[in-house]
Amino acid sequence: MPEQHGTVWVPLQEREVTASEAEWLRALRTAAPNIEVDRMAQVAWVGSLRWQWQVVSPLQLGALSLPRLRVTVLAAQDAIAAAQRLLATLDARMRRGGG
Repeated sequence: MPEQHGTVWVPLQEREVTASEAEWLRALRTAAPNIEVDRMAQVAWVGSLRWQWQVVSPLQLGALSLPRLRVTVLAAQDAIAAAQRLLATLDARMRRGGG
């Protein structure tokens, strides 16, 4: 069972993956260069491929630091959109003084 403490889960729509591992890494790093990709595992799922990303800190925006961020990503486009939404949300919270 994965560690839950300090973890943010971003649910994404499940669909077949056609991008290569290198393309996925480039897409996620382009979307959020301050997120470090630690590991990616390929698993079989209902006859198609599902890519599971484990993204780890440092994700730091000012004083805000999340110990861990795990995102399950099933398409490169979803990875970019999810990362951008998350960063925008964290940035807005930081600007309001919340955490």
